[in-house]
Amino acid sequence: TPAAAAAAAATNTSSSSSSSTSVATMLSQLTRGMEDRLLLLKSILKAADISNVARPWSLASRWTSAVVEEFQSQGDQERDLGLEVTPIGDRTKFQSLAHTALGFDDFIAIDLFETLAMVVPGARPMEIQLKINRARWH
Repeated sequence: TPAAAAAAAATNTSSSSSSSTSVATMLSQLTRGMEDRLLLLKSILKAADISNVARPWSLASRWTSAVVEEFQSQGDQERDLGLEVTPIGDRTKFQSLAHTALGFDDFIAIDLFETLAMVVPGARPMEIQLKINRARWH
């Protein structure tokens, strides 16, 4: 389909200007209105923001450790300041990296990447890798 071809072309990073044109083409073909386009762009941006969960295991697991440590450091600072500790950053309630990763995957990442892959076929490999990583956390 033209939309699939545009999506595939959009994932080609060999030329930023042609890539930008491909993204614009894809957006115009996949969406009907400005609200749909904004939602798609927000979804792509969110996927990029959390994309480490969909990287190869060696990277995804290291990033999970780093992010959990960052959240726990923030929780420590919140506790030191007498503030309410953000639940994900509370060391006293930490169970394991696997528990944290699986919770994040189940409540945020899986739905996002599954939905994005339906609209942008080039995102399918990330969805697959996320599911492979999720299985390794078990």
